[in-house]
Amino acid sequence: RDTAAEDDPGAIAGALPLLEHRYFWVASAAYKVLDAVARKTNRQLLEGLVRLLGHGDAAVRRRALDLLPAGPVGAQSADDGPIEDALDAIAAHLRSHEDHIRRSAVAALCKVGAERRRTATVLVAHLAHPRRGTRSAVRNGLMSLVTLGCRQHVLHELCALLNHKAASSRRLALESLSALHAAQGSAAPAADAKMTRAVSRRLMDRDVAVRRASLVTLRGIARRSDPNVLNVLAAFLQYPVTLTRRRAVRALALVAAPGCPRALRLVGSQLRHRDPGVQRAVIDALLQIAGPSDERAIASLDRGLLHRDPTVRLSTVLALPRFLRAGAHIDEAAGEPGAAASQPPTAVAAQALAEEMLMARIRRDADDGVRQAALRVLGQVAGQGGAHMTKRPPA
Repeated sequence: RDTAAEDDPGAIAGALPLLEHRYFWVASAAYKVLDAVARKTNRQLLEGLVRLLGHGDAAVRRRALDLLPAGPVGAQSADDGPIEDALDAIAAHLRSHEDHIRRSAVAALCKVGAERRRTATVLVAHLAHPRRGTRSAVRNGLMSLVTLGCRQHVLHELCALLNHKAASSRRLALESLSALHAAQGSAAPAADAKMTRAVSRRLMDRDVAVRRASLVTLRGIARRSDPNVLNVLAAFLQYPVTLTRRRAVRALALVAAPGCPRALRLVGSQLRHRDPGVQRAVIDALLQIAGPSDERAIASLDRGLLHRDPTVRLSTVLALPRFLRAGAHIDEAAGEPGAAASQPPTAVAAQALAEEMLMARIRRDADDGVRQAALRVLGQVAGQGGAHMTKRPPA
């Protein structure tokens, strides 16, 4: 080790057989020699270590995995046969029943095949390994590939995994996408449209854990009200399946920016749907998206007030004060808690519109429960800004 030159063929040929010596101190010394001498890509060392990967002793196999040299940098060539053989042998060790062998195989795979798309493919295939230590090693390996300039390979394979039949694999792919983006921090490039659309589709996944993971991932890789995300959800709003539409409405409320006009239009269009569950989801979504005293959101509730299902009309009536609460201001400093302070013109107009809609329900609704609820809500609304209220419900 002290006298041999770098990549000395004699030192490498002499130390390789000693890696499988029965005495640990001899094998350890040979390991140190090879680690010190063979620092560059060395074909002789690579071929010798690949042979040792088939050894019956797990300790020998692990030493060989740890010593495998880094693969060549740049484009692949016709002389890459030993590299491919090494990748085959390393990938086989990812199926080992020993956890430390699997972790060493992940590290070796990233070192030998750092610039090969095949490396990302193999690692992503083991992302859902049942052992936590192996899953962690695979995720760290993917992050190392990203830092080595293989970001596109890794993202392509993770996006492909989003269509896996196992929900756990889809969830782990989403979590890995989020972790990779977070690890790069401010240096992370913006997510491309293809990846954003692939993650957005998982918002409609049948598994609730996958839907939650997709939302977390989207918040990390895309801005609120991203056009690619809204386009995907707009397509789902046209599906004939009621559950799909309901999930799409809820997803819109989570990914849209506050007061987003397009999101309000998309959600409001579903007020015509006949399913009460979709109607209630629309009301909740409008509450989340609309700003304080948003006339557009309040006006769109008129469809819910005219719905044939009395439970939808009732939930719409009960939702009206929530649309106005954020825009109302009470002048408590003047000593008149019940009096309305000066409000912006938009807040006054929104409140007047809500009162008019409630009055119509009190006079014309066929359901007694809806009429009583409208009467109570009208009192709440009038208490927030009753100075401008001119109409009173009949006694």
